[in-house]
Amino acid sequence: ARDEGEEALERLLPHELLGVGEFSPVEAAKAAFRRLGRHFHPDKSASPHSALLFDQLRAALDQFKSGSWRTAQDDDDRRRFFTDAAVVELNRTSHAAAAASEGPLWLVQYFAPWCHQCIANKAYYVLAARRLSQILGDRVRVGALRCGVPRKPGGWCETELGVPEHPTFRALAKGASPPPAASPLASHRQEAR
Repeated sequence: ARDEGEEALERLLPHELLGVGEFSPVEAAKAAFRRLGRHFHPDKSASPHSALLFDQLRAALDQFKSGSWRTAQDDDDRRRFFTDAAVVELNRTSHAAAAASEGPLWLVQYFAPWCHQCIANKAYYVLAARRLSQILGDRVRVGALRCGVPRKPGGWCETELGVPEHPTFRALAKGASPPPAASPLASHRQEAR
C-alpha cells in the first residue's frame, strides 16, 4: 500500500522536487540532482525511503531534461495540488483572465506545494470553496495559483504579483486596485533576519 508521502512526492513537478526554478538551465537541475543524490542515495542513506526518493529524483531529472513534464502537466490531475473540482488551479494565463474578467469575483490562494501551512489548510480551503459555491453560486469562483519555486525571493509570483509569502489570499475583480507589493508582516520578517 502506498503512503501519503509517496503520493505527495508524485504531486510535485520535476523542478519542485529538484528545488530549481521552472525555467532553470539543465545544468542547474543536474547540480541539484547531484547534491540531493549525495544525501538520498540508497547506499549512503539509512532511511528506508531513500531508494524511493532517489528513484523519484532520477525520474524528475530525466523529465526536466526532456521537457516532457511541461506538456503532460496540464492534463495530469495527480500533479494538481487541489484535486477537488471546487478549487480551480490557475496558471499564468488563466490567472490573468480571471483578474481581467467581467464575470464573477475570484478568491485566489497563492500557494507553494512545499509550504506546510498550504498543505495543512488545503482541506479547509476546499471546504470553503464548496460552501461559497452553495451560498453564492456562480457569483464567486475559488482558485489557486502555484508559486514558490525556487524557494528564494524573486520568483514570478513575488516580482510580478507582489505575493510576499505562502499562502497569500486575494480577491480578484476587474477594476480593483492592485495589492501592495509586500505585507507589513513580510517586512517585519525581513527586518528580523
